[in-house]
Amino acid sequence: MSLLGFLVMFAGVLLTLTAMRRGSDPAEPGQESPGGGGPAPARDRSSFSQRMEERFKRRFDEER
Repeated sequence: MSLLGFLVMFAGVLLTLTAMRRGSDPAEPGQESPGGGGPAPARDRSSFSQRMEERFKRRFDEER
């Protein structure tokens, strides 16, 4: 039972990571949004990941 739970959690993490990577990639020429600009959620994700990266770097620098 615990092995099944671990596999489900692992699959969820993989799906999340692949979705985040796809959201941060530039749009391909055939996949433009109807509004002309990039989709807002992709910008939110990139800013979120940038904030998390900055927090991680600050914590790492403080430990030195």
